[in-house]
Amino acid sequence: MLDRQMKLLLRIGAAIIALSAVIALASPSTLAKALALPLDLDPEIIIWNIRINGALLLPLAGFMALAAAFFPERALRQSGALMVTFALLVGALLAVAPGPWSW
Repeated sequence: MLDRQMKLLLRIGAAIIALSAVIALASPSTLAKALALPLDLDPEIIIWNIRINGALLLPLAGFMALAAAFFPERALRQSGALMVTFALLVGALLAVAPGPWSW
């Protein structure tokens, strides 16, 4: 039961991360505007950083999809715990990041 739920969660997460990575690579300025990033300071650096982040997210999405397909239950639990921990850390960093709340 937990095995199927974890695999589904990994596949959904991989799809969302892959979609955001493709958007970051294909149209970083649209993503920057959606996130209300200040493009007036140095837009080339901000766009480049968004593209780099998109390129870094693609292997993560691939790992998640491969984990859902091939990992046994114990490895699924461990990778799931690791990803939940890092998701909480990223959420905490986003909550304390400087800048206006625009959502």
